[in-house]
Amino acid sequence: PIWGRIANRHSWFIAAGFSMLFIGAATILYFFLVKSNVFWLIWIITFISSIGWAGIGLGLFGLQFEVAPDQGKTMYVACNNAMAGILGFGASFLGAAYIGISKGFQVQLGSFIASDMQFLFLLSGILLICCSIYITKLEKKIKKPQAAQQSIAMN
Repeated sequence: PIWGRIANRHSWFIAAGFSMLFIGAATILYFFLVKSNVFWLIWIITFISSIGWAGIGLGLFGLQFEVAPDQGKTMYVACNNAMAGILGFGASFLGAAYIGISKGFQVQLGSFIASDMQFLFLLSGILLICCSIYITKLEKKIKKPQAAQQSIAMN
């Protein structure tokens, strides 16, 4: 209900963007997860992640309907979901390839040792936060021309 209210008060762009921001922050926190802090940090990560995952499905589902053209909306949504599936598979494939190539890679930062999987989580979290920023900026790009077209239509 909270993410729906945010979308109704502000926009689907904001709901999706902030949901993605929470998921990105939680994913970055996985970078810092080690045996010595797993028992308390995993709860923080899970809490932050659950906030984001509660809204991401709703946010992205509503977002695609908001940007879809009125004519051919069903085809637009179908193609959008197919493309998301293909890109999701591709991203998983790239992540698996990275882990295969970097097998056993570690970097010591003081007393902290980061492994290849932690770097993958860090990269994933950074990309999610970049997507969050992009979605919120995309709203301004899309809505600005729409507002201009509406004012021209009124005159």
